[in-house]
Amino acid sequence: MAEIIRFCNVENLHKNAVVLIENALNEYLRLNDNAIMAICGGSSVAGIFTQMANLELEWERVHFFMADERLVPIDNPDSNYKLAMDTLFKRLQENGKLNEANLHPFRTDLAVEEGLAKYNREFIELGGKIALSLLSAGPDGHIASLFPNHPSVSDFSTGYIAVDNSPKPPAGRISASRKMLEEAASSILLVTGQGKADALRNIETETMSIEGCPSKIIYNANNSYILSDIQ
Repeated sequence: MAEIIRFCNVENLHKNAVVLIENALNEYLRLNDNAIMAICGGSSVAGIFTQMANLELEWERVHFFMADERLVPIDNPDSNYKLAMDTLFKRLQENGKLNEANLHPFRTDLAVEEGLAKYNREFIELGGKIALSLLSAGPDGHIASLFPNHPSVSDFSTGYIAVDNSPKPPAGRISASRKMLEEAASSILLVTGQGKADALRNIETETMSIEGCPSKIIYNANNSYILSDIQ
């Protein structure tokens, strides 16, 4: 069962999230050759990415995949990959800690089905399991690009899935499936800002279903944490 940890401010939340990330990756790498970290986009993670760049990890053994991505060019301001590149990847590369081969953007220049097939092959070739997922809840309770009362959250496929009718623009996205997120070795869910108060309430409500609040998938994942600055 996920543990909900509340912080008095978002700065403390970021600091503690980075500690959890460091511990989870080190523990996974102790037993495995490499670790896949699945990351989301959005303002909630930017501060965490900035601090992660200072960690002394075996970055050459960590591979980054997107938990979800909008079907826009990777240099587009709406790209989740661009956010990670600007705040984390670029700094690690400049310091000689991370190789280009460890970065796995989704190929939005390919047809979606072709891109998905390629992305799923890359994921399987590197072990086919998320070592650590860093996720953020949306105000409506969505997680990655799995949305409330939407076909995306009821898709139990193995691997990445297409979301071609997202209720939140842009309509075209890809996402880690519900099954992928549930099978992650460790997971961190961020619920930050008063705009997410309803989402946190739904996450905590026992009678609320995963279909109604996809962020509750976190309860089915191993070694999972919910971090919030909402009092």
